[in-house]
Amino acid sequence: MRGLASLDRATGGSEIDRGETDLLHSANSYDAIKKAIRITEAERARLQDKMKAAQDAVREIQEALSELNARDEHLKRAAAIGKQREEASVTIPETLGTRHRKRRTSMAYRVRQEVYRILKRVNRPLNRVELLRELQGAGIELPAHDALAAITKIMWNTPEFTSTGGGYWLASEPIPT
Repeated sequence: MRGLASLDRATGGSEIDRGETDLLHSANSYDAIKKAIRITEAERARLQDKMKAAQDAVREIQEALSELNARDEHLKRAAAIGKQREEASVTIPETLGTRHRKRRTSMAYRVRQEVYRILKRVNRPLNRVELLRELQGAGIELPAHDALAAITKIMWNTPEFTSTGGGYWLASEPIPT
């Protein structure tokens, strides 16, 4: 349109009749449409390239995630084997945590057995928060509303464990330094 206005001014508007103006206008519009089509096609190509790059990035992330999941499964299997070997190497005394009645199914009995394994493995006294974390890692969930209080009660009432001031340790063994 600006092209037509400047052409009108240059010729004084007298030489261009209405039909010629329409013809010039349509030619100018056609050029503008062709330019808009080229811009749209270029933008489409840019977006398609960008989408392909994003799809490639997603594919790479999926492959990396798949490898990470496989590694995670491998490490979990290795940890389970290590834990089984470790537990097999720790001999728990038959008398550990037994009371007047042997209830090997009680939660306290299971906690005492696992705490013994844990302390042997880490070879240092653990406080009750550390014990709770280790017990949970071993799959033992204390049903008490206050799990720390339950650990304290179980450990305090078991003569095979002693409180060192900084945690619990095996009463029959010297405290490691």
